[in-house]
Amino acid sequence: RIWVARNTASSTSTWSAQADQVVDRAGWWGLLVARFIPLIAFTALNWGAGLCGVRRGRFLWTTALGITPGVIFFTSSGVGLAALYRWSPPLTAAVTVTVVGVSMVWLYVRREKAADR
Repeated sequence: RIWVARNTASSTSTWSAQADQVVDRAGWWGLLVARFIPLIAFTALNWGAGLCGVRRGRFLWTTALGITPGVIFFTSSGVGLAALYRWSPPLTAAVTVTVVGVSMVWLYVRREKAADR
């Protein structure tokens, strides 16, 4: 935070002061809610919180609480895949190949559309 303050232009410091005010007004509730929004990049939120001077304790507990739903979801998905494999390995392979294949096609189409812009 100190390095950023020293190495940015005055217009950026005005922006930084405005960002600090927004974060102060939002408080812990705003940081926690932001953790639950999947469209906000986790790394960007972490950097933003650090640059805006969010206290370490607040950052830690809101992060821990905010990642809990995702941890439960992804862990449950893995457990479900293991149960499916025990029940039918060929079906598990088919589901996995289908999901990976559809994901690759979706990413390819998305990338092509972005290249056309």
